[in-house]
Amino acid sequence: LSIYKNINIASLIFFQNFNEKYLEFFPVSWSLAVEEWFYLVIPIIFMLFVKNKKSFFIFCYSVIVIFLILRIFSFYLTTSSWDFGTRKVIFLRMDSLVIGVLFAGIKHYNNQLYEKLFRKYRIKTLVTAVILLLLFIPSYYLVNRDTSFYARTFMFSIISFIFIIFVCLSEMYEFQLSGKSKEIVTFISLTSYSVYLVHLELLSFILKKFPTRNIFEMIISAILSLITIYIF
Repeated sequence: LSIYKNINIASLIFFQNFNEKYLEFFPVSWSLAVEEWFYLVIPIIFMLFVKNKKSFFIFCYSVIVIFLILRIFSFYLTTSSWDFGTRKVIFLRMDSLVIGVLFAGIKHYNNQLYEKLFRKYRIKTLVTAVILLLLFIPSYYLVNRDTSFYARTFMFSIISFIFIIFVCLSEMYEFQLSGKSKEIVTFISLTSYSVYLVHLELLSFILKKFPTRNIFEMIISAILSLITIYIF
């Protein structure tokens, strides 16, 4: 499997996103690198500048806008690709995680607004999020992402806001699990990220041995790889 090729020290200290060749070893770990750098850099800045409610929101909005501006500059000043040149660049993607921090702050500092959005008006919020997602999906596939201004700038912000809305909505649903259903949900919750990190290598192996001819066969291959990982 390709996961054993080009093993490098950079991947062990989360520097793999700075050189595309490093990602030949464990390529899906690009997101892990973004996450770890976020945990290292953002809390330090947070502790230095965030003192109260006002400074919290100023900080979050500023980070989101700054990273969007950085992607805009990157689009005009570089000829890099959408994938490695933007999507996997650590210092162009931290705003995606800060958007989650922003909504956690809304819940903490302005719980009344949070409750209105995700409990009282949850149907309207859900419909809005679904419409945005349905508009997003075709735009993702119809544009040339390497040359599209939208794809390399605003697309990342939009999809992050869409999914954090779904996360907040799901939090509002209170239900109790017991027995086997609780065990299954707990197991998936504990293992899902680990499965995400390793599934791509198994899927690549399956596709190499059994090439797919259409999207249906691709989906079947993906499902089989996930089932295999969970079984073993």
